[in-house]
Amino acid sequence: MKKYYYERSNLLESEVNLNFEQVLYMDDISTTEWIDQLRTFILNEWDDKGIPPTIGQYTYDLKKNFRKLRDYPLHQGSKEFLKYDDSDNQDVIKNYNKHASGINQFFPTMLKTRVNNGSIYDWFTEEYKDKFQKVIRRIIKRDSMYNFSKCILIGDEIQGEWFVVQQKKVSNPEYLTLTSSEVKELDFKQRTNVTEYDDEKYSYFIRKFKLGQKIFPPGIQAFRLGLGQPAVNFPALTARYLYERYTEHIGSYSRSYVILKKNTLYWNRP
Repeated sequence: MKKYYYERSNLLESEVNLNFEQVLYMDDISTTEWIDQLRTFILNEWDDKGIPPTIGQYTYDLKKNFRKLRDYPLHQGSKEFLKYDDSDNQDVIKNYNKHASGINQFFPTMLKTRVNNGSIYDWFTEEYKDKFQKVIRRIIKRDSMYNFSKCILIGDEIQGEWFVVQQKKVSNPEYLTLTSSEVKELDFKQRTNVTEYDDEKYSYFIRKFKLGQKIFPPGIQAFRLGLGQPAVNFPALTARYLYERYTEHIGSYSRSYVILKKNTLYWNRP
């Protein structure tokens, strides 16, 4: 039977899903090879199986979350959907709910949609190979989005696992730094992200991290934020609220028919 949604990605279980420290400690050649393997794996999954680089859900979980979307108490109780504004009017929609986020799996081309002359998919193609290398080094190996590490405050002890990143010179930093001469004396694995030694141009910050952190799923968010602007769906729970709120004047059966009919007309537009 044909499925109208893409499957859960195998990225989490793949060989390219290393621990953060494994990528951090790689030399330049090994880092290049791993990034190429990552790009190839994702592109093959996307082109051959129609699965983009999102984790996704199994069919069982899709059904369970759709039921949650249907049963969520929008109009009553402690989970009241509308919040009060500054004028004490209850007309502000506040929705951080992720119920039915699996709806995205019914839109397999979302990350291929071009926004500002480019798409997330473009970054995984041969044309963007060199740019992809540069971005992945920044957002994953250097951890520019702080998914795996955090800076050490001045006055705190340096304990556990740590590494150094260079940034443009910061005057009076609140975080602990080293001089370039101190960095040169470190073990190689603590300075794999350092490319220049110049105290006039750079500050060298110490980042601490825990061993055993897998690159994915945190790296998925890094893709979405670091590789351009992805297309997104309207929040499903908000859509349900608006449908129900502004079709209260008709019966539930007619309401379902109107919503279905309007959506059918929308998707069949030329």
